[in-house]
Amino acid sequence: MSVFLVLTTVSSPGLLLLLTPNSKVAAQTTQLCATPGKDGPATPTGVVNTYYPGTASASAGATSITVGTATGATTPIAVGDLLLVIQMQDAAINSNNTIAYGDGTTGSGVSNINNSGLYEYVVATNSVGTGGGTLNIQGRGTNNGLINSYTNANFGTQGQRRFQVVRVPQYSSVSSLNNVNASAWNGTTGGIVAVDVAGSLGGGTIDVSGRGFRGGGGRGLTGGSGGTGTDYRNLATNNFHGAKGEGIAGTPRYVFNGTSVTDTTVEGYVNGSTARGAPGNAGGGGTDSNPTANDQNSGGGGGSNGGVGGRGGNAWSSSAAVGGLGGAVVNNAANRVVLGGGGGAGTTNNATGTPSGGVASSGAAGGGIVMLRIGSLSGNSTINANGAAANNSVTNDGSGGGGAGGSVLVTALNAGSGSLSVNARGGTGGTNTGGGSPHGPGGGGGGGFVGRSSIIAATVDVSGGTNGTTVVTTNSFGATAGAAGQSTTISSSTIPGASSGAECIPSLTVTKTTSTPTVTNTPSGTTATYTITVANAAGRATANGVSISDPLPSGFTYASVGSVTLNGGATRPTTTNPTAGTATPSFGTFNIPGGGSVVLTFTVNIAASVTAGTYQNPATTTYSDPTRTTTAGTATATYNSASSTAEDVTVNLSSRVCRGSNISLFSFQNPNLVSGTALQVGAVYRFANVAPSIDALVRIDRFNNGARLNAIDGTASGSADAFQPELTTAANTVDSSVDFTITFVNTGTSTPVNISSFHASGVDIDGDGSSVREYIQLSDLARYTLENPTNLTASSIPPLVQFTAANTQNHPGISLIATQNIVTAEYSNISSFRYRIGALATTTSASQNRLNSLYFDCINYTNPTTTTISNNPNLLLVKRITAINAQAITTVVDDPSDSQDNHPNWQAGYLQGAITGSVQPQQEVEYTIYFLSTGGDALNSRICDLIPANSTFIADSFETGKGIRMTLGATSTNLTNVNDGDRGRFYTSVETLPSTCRVGSTVNGRVLNNVNGAVVIDLGTIPRATAPGNPPNSYGFIRFRVRVN
Repeated sequence: MSVFLVLTTVSSPGLLLLLTPNSKVAAQTTQLCATPGKDGPATPTGVVNTYYPGTASASAGATSITVGTATGATTPIAVGDLLLVIQMQDAAINSNNTIAYGDGTTGSGVSNINNSGLYEYVVATNSVGTGGGTLNIQGRGTNNGLINSYTNANFGTQGQRRFQVVRVPQYSSVSSLNNVNASAWNGTTGGIVAVDVAGSLGGGTIDVSGRGFRGGGGRGLTGGSGGTGTDYRNLATNNFHGAKGEGIAGTPRYVFNGTSVTDTTVEGYVNGSTARGAPGNAGGGGTDSNPTANDQNSGGGGGSNGGVGGRGGNAWSSSAAVGGLGGAVVNNAANRVVLGGGGGAGTTNNATGTPSGGVASSGAAGGGIVMLRIGSLSGNSTINANGAAANNSVTNDGSGGGGAGGSVLVTALNAGSGSLSVNARGGTGGTNTGGGSPHGPGGGGGGGFVGRSSIIAATVDVSGGTNGTTVVTTNSFGATAGAAGQSTTISSSTIPGASSGAECIPSLTVTKTTSTPTVTNTPSGTTATYTITVANAAGRATANGVSISDPLPSGFTYASVGSVTLNGGATRPTTTNPTAGTATPSFGTFNIPGGGSVVLTFTVNIAASVTAGTYQNPATTTYSDPTRTTTAGTATATYNSASSTAEDVTVNLSSRVCRGSNISLFSFQNPNLVSGTALQVGAVYRFANVAPSIDALVRIDRFNNGARLNAIDGTASGSADAFQPELTTAANTVDSSVDFTITFVNTGTSTPVNISSFHASGVDIDGDGSSVREYIQLSDLARYTLENPTNLTASSIPPLVQFTAANTQNHPGISLIATQNIVTAEYSNISSFRYRIGALATTTSASQNRLNSLYFDCINYTNPTTTTISNNPNLLLVKRITAINAQAITTVVDDPSDSQDNHPNWQAGYLQGAITGSVQPQQEVEYTIYFLSTGGDALNSRICDLIPANSTFIADSFETGKGIRMTLGATSTNLTNVNDGDRGRFYTSVETLPSTCRVGSTVNGRVLNNVNGAVVIDLGTIPRATAPGNPPNSYGFIRFRVRVN
């Protein structure tokens, strides 16, 4: 990498400060983070920083720093704290007693700024109490150490060199800054407010005005030997000239602490700490043009920072322009900031003003440093870093110079709604009354430095301080104002060292997968396994207090944890696992550093009631919110289950591939009577959870020819999963049987559910060894399979198929391997079917109990033969009287002589009306013809119904000219009586009916003749009903009314 030397000069009238670019800025590649929001939400007030003096120099790359006893706040350093390391003083100067003083040419400035003002943020890796000790840090420099070198050295070949370590509070949010300030710089620590706010700053005030480098201490001196009236520097042990201010090049022997003068006991600046030469950014002290008496009272120069300090006023009677020079400009930047320079003291022999003793002629202190890093600004904030004004109570003595404005750095990651007002003005030079003749006023302090993010709406004032006056308010007597400072925009990426809390906020991603993408549910349920991975992005702060939760789909519950893997330094300080059976398992508690992750695998139980389908499953993690506004505030990161199929679990019902088909399996156990009388016609039994989320309702429809039931589900032999009703045959009867309807419904309901594919196998269809042959009938099957050879015969009675034992041979029990006595009916896309168990008696015999078995699993035939049932159309018709004289008949009556009203796909309660009725002449009778399609789709369906004898069709039953009502599904339409294009028509007795109405043919011994007219309705295509009410137009009714003659 090439390194270029850049020489920067900033000029002011007669003044020049040379800045040598020897600062080290590490390439910021991977973020270093402390603990954003560590100090929580706050309304800080007063001094918030703890200042530790560096007591031994630390080289670039060092990972430890020796620090002394802390000042300021009392909060000690703890692991994870954000710290500011800053070189306060380090500049070297030319100490010749000529115009070469300072920078070698102008009498002010430095010959080498060295590391003055360089700083960086680091992270504490150990705890250090306020008594000091060895501080271990992680930085952005070589070997994760310091970027810069930091020097601590007492006055010697150059002025003292000092650095300090400042604990920076890491607030999650600040509602308001309640006049936050800094401890004043004391020569080793203080002068700085440094605050990190990961979230929002609500507003308020920070004030470090006058907390920077101190002014030169004023002393009433009566003169002596050893000096000249043009000195640039002289020793403080001589009783003449004014003291220089304090700055980046050192600390004079005598400094003004705000109320009194402090003797530091060392000279502080090489070759002397008095007279007009301005070391670095400190104002020069007044040079008395008559040092033997020290009675000429020139003014002190103003301190500097971003702007040059003003020059001090002239000597009294000689008017010699020997007032203190103003400090030179410091070119601050995003990686270098300094305290405002202190003003130089004026010379004083009369020691006028208050405080007395010459103290009133002291120079003023500069402004402090504010370093504020925030997420956003939501309120109106003010930052004051002004230089202090010099004393105005002096009469006939020289006055001190004003302090320079301080330095302010404010960066924000996001734009906010608030605004910022920053003041880093130079302080006013001291004014005196002159006692009747002019004495030297103080020079104004130079303006400060402000760097801020461009997204912050701000007003900035870095104006220089005005000079003091003498005798009259307009007489500057050679004193000059300080120059304006510098204001610029900066980027947070140029701030050296650890990143701000806002930049370091943890960025958690949650992903979720399953190792069981497809599971098959069973009557006892099943399981699935999930893996949740929570990862924190590299270069982000540790996410603390992480809890991982999983709101499982309905019917899924936590079973057990498998493995927990901690990667990249992640820890689990507290282990909390969920309780088995919970629907929202939560796992805690983890700390996940940047680049770290937690991988959690666990198993869930899936209840038998869970229906078939694909189940998506989100996951959520919560952690301590670095931007929280309440103490316990948390942030969340979620896995959006809709964004991926990686965690999808597809639940299939119990199934098996049987002869190439994937069939559902059913287990009929533990029937529960839900209505009717046990083992009697009309009784309904519920078999719960025959498959996941599916129940079976079994209704006893009819006892035929004296048959009875001995048990609804006998268990003496056979399969526990089969439906095994036990038939009691009638004595001395050729054929006796019992009819059932089996309907599959959603669990706990009566809502039918279509099953896409299943097998129902009649097992052990045989005889009693002498006189009885068993048979079964099954409705609506698509195919059936028999062994070849078989002991059964099949006969079709649409929509039923009967399977009868070919002989009375009694085969050994209910056996799944005796396939010659088994038939398998194959069903598809159906919710219910009819099942008859019966026995044919070949001779007169006594009543017997015969256990039947209907098995819903795969039968392993040796040589199967499968027959497909011709799916011919079949339209069931049921006719009822539904009203007499407008009195509706809403009862549902079963016609024992008509099997068409027994089909399971009739909707419950649908077939309302009477089978027969007694009427009187002139009464009105309403007929309803119900229809249901149970075979293949019925194409071009037409219903013809002759008007009964001794009655007359009512032409206006439903509307004028509309005597026919047609209902398909739930949609009713009133039809006209004439041939006008709708689906219905009334034919009179003299009109010719369509040939399909079979007039003249004989049906059930009755000749069909059109005596009183006929109602004819063209229904079109009626699709096969797969379940009650499904599809909607697979059923309906035709309705018309007649009047009895």
